[in-house]
Amino acid sequence: MGRVRGRRSSTGHRPRILVVGPVPEPYNGMTVITSTVLSSRLRDAFDVVHLDTSDHRPVSNVGRVDVQNVALGVTSAVRLLRDAIRCRVDAIYLPIARNRVGFLRDAVLLLEARALRRTTIIHFHARGFDEFVAAEAWWMRRLIRLALRTPRTHVVVLGNALSGEFEGLIPHDRVHVVANGVADQRLDAGPRRPEPTVLHLSTLWSAKGVFDVLESASRLRSRIPGIRYQFAGTWYSEDERAHAMELVVREGLAHEVEFLGPLELPPLG
Repeated sequence: MGRVRGRRSSTGHRPRILVVGPVPEPYNGMTVITSTVLSSRLRDAFDVVHLDTSDHRPVSNVGRVDVQNVALGVTSAVRLLRDAIRCRVDAIYLPIARNRVGFLRDAVLLLEARALRRTTIIHFHARGFDEFVAAEAWWMRRLIRLALRTPRTHVVVLGNALSGEFEGLIPHDRVHVVANGVADQRLDAGPRRPEPTVLHLSTLWSAKGVFDVLESASRLRSRIPGIRYQFAGTWYSEDERAHAMELVVREGLAHEVEFLGPLELPPLG
């Protein structure tokens, strides 16, 4: 992540940004990127305040409606108002979801930022926001427009191909492309492994393709002798983990497949 240049705010202090988001554990895209942002050179240019929205239960709880998630949402809304006013923040950084339950939670925070007249930087970690909006009921589409269509809102997307995801909601000049990134790793990995190796680095979940990759292992081992598969990440659910282990045993893949668990990277320098 490159250096971000800050300038003195109208109140005379160094620009201050409120970073809203969860940190590990569990390990998933949003928790890792929040940690990356917090440990990046953003602190060279801004005073950074973190509003921690972590739910350290397994990743399968993400996006579900239960008492703890509702309580966390209410607490986050109260804390955002408190921190934004007490810390006199100039901007609010907020990752958003692309499902109804998640966005209803995020909309409360976005509307608070709008009422406080703070610059808001939305970070969208996926694709398909336009599809999500199009599939929603009229009242939900109106809420999305109300939460996003303000002159102080910017959005970060992961690639140029995704720059149209917020068409009609946020002007193109306030859509910014920032690819995901982690700190460079300069480790002595030792001698290079002679066998071809496939790495699957993601939450281990059917929606992320983990079973597609496992099934390819069964097909390709006869075509590519010595091929190995490594899976790095947290299982989305115990049921999916058990199903994957059954598949490995049934297809005789114990020698070809290795599950490494979540991998933690050092912070950005």
